[in-house]
Amino acid sequence: MRRGGFNFLEPLPASPSYPSLEMDLVLTPLVGFTRQGERLGMGGGFYDRCFADDRLRRQRPTLLGLAHSFQQVETLPTLPHDRQLDAVVTDCELWMCGSRR
Repeated sequence: MRRGGFNFLEPLPASPSYPSLEMDLVLTPLVGFTRQGERLGMGGGFYDRCFADDRLRRQRPTLLGLAHSFQQVETLPTLPHDRQLDAVVTDCELWMCGSRR
């Protein structure tokens, strides 16, 4: 492991990678979220780019956000390429959102 751009531990480049086409579930850390599944991350667009072309799979991975309940907001600005969460788990509850509700 090594420290990455946002000071998170990341696997070394020689580690095996897991393409998004092979994933069933993705745990997504959040800065903020809405009940509709809109998310605010760290601003790098990593998750949006990783799952940008869902046409390559029959079913995209379930996107599960992880947050504290106080991180919920009423609205967030979104762009057409933003990926919506399927659910959010907080310290208080589970929110089902998006098209898999």
